[in-house]
Amino acid sequence: MTPALRASARHWLAGLALAISGVVVNRLLAPVFAGAQLRAAFALAGELAALTGLVIIMFGVRRRLRLAGQSLASVASSASS
Repeated sequence: MTPALRASARHWLAGLALAISGVVVNRLLAPVFAGAQLRAAFALAGELAALTGLVIIMFGVRRRLRLAGQSLASVASSASS
């Protein structure tokens, strides 16, 4: 596995774990609480965790594409020499 894919896999796993935990908090844990403010706080925390997980995945994909672009540029420059 190349370093770019390894780094991307770490971002995917971390982002997916955070996004799933956010959904679990939002859908399963938040409705358990009787108080409206507490329920809203847990729902908001779950939504923010899910969105943060998606952002982490986005950074992993962006890094993988950037590293892949650099490797393609180095291959192209060595081929033209």
